[in-house]
Amino acid sequence: MKLAIIFTLFSLALSVPVQAQKASGAKKTQNLYRYTNSEGVTVIATNLPPGSVDSGYEIIDRHGRILEVFSPKLSDEGKASLRKEEAKLKQIEARRTRDFELLQQYSSTDEARNEMERRIDEIKVQIELLDGAALRAQKSLDKKNEHADRIKAAGREVNDQLAGEISASEQGIAKILREKNKLDKDIEHTRYSVEKDIKRLAVLLKHKKITTDTKHISDLSDTLLQGEWRNRDNFWLDWDLEENGRALIRSQVLGTSERTESFGTWKLKGSQIVFLINQRKVTTSRGSTDEYRVSEEKLATVLEADKRKLQVVFNGNLMTLTRP
Repeated sequence: MKLAIIFTLFSLALSVPVQAQKASGAKKTQNLYRYTNSEGVTVIATNLPPGSVDSGYEIIDRHGRILEVFSPKLSDEGKASLRKEEAKLKQIEARRTRDFELLQQYSSTDEARNEMERRIDEIKVQIELLDGAALRAQKSLDKKNEHADRIKAAGREVNDQLAGEISASEQGIAKILREKNKLDKDIEHTRYSVEKDIKRLAVLLKHKKITTDTKHISDLSDTLLQGEWRNRDNFWLDWDLEENGRALIRSQVLGTSERTESFGTWKLKGSQIVFLINQRKVTTSRGSTDEYRVSEEKLATVLEADKRKLQVVFNGNLMTLTRP
């Protein structure tokens, strides 16, 4: 008994520095700490051991709602991984911007292809002009070289003026050929980039057709979507869309104990809910868990919505979510 009391006092003493940081706020609201101990077990307690601070933890209320998240202290390798993930998120944002531009520019893939051919034709006109300039410059250089050859044949030296003109002509022709080579590469780049845009545009237009074929939801808003949603048709799916923009997606195939939790942010854009996932937690059928960072974008197209029901296209599936 004495040992248990001493151990408890020792644990409380260790937790004092962390508790002091949170001061009276956590005590008044009776908030709890959720962390993973050294054995990999998730612990919920009123005190947080100092050794768990660097490992990361969450502050939750008595209902289990997350109030604040403190990420684990990153190693050099972790920091490098984080920079890599941030770069991926920037790429996702850049792609979203480009998608918007494509839909603004073109209404069909044929229109995009015609625009590509027009741009290539313009480049070809520039190449033809350079070919003509190169031909004229070469003829002029040939005459200067012939003149220089006659002077040499007569046993005289070519004067500095003629030598300078020959050198200038050679440099001019070389410059024209460099410009022509650059334009040839511009044609290759234009074909490659536009063909890539055309493939992406085909996907966007197909998705846009799904959206535009449905009725306009005039009262669709962030406020309407905020909160918890669930689906229990062929699989278990929960959305928790918080007011601050955080998102939690839980999924589980019915009849199994394997489940996935995806953490990130959500944003309503038109009739689409855009999820940016940055962390995932997978629990296997044996109960073991694996958490890792990701950089994924998921889109949900809202077809119908009211306060109690959402009909969406998500992960290529048409599904209905309701309030729990």
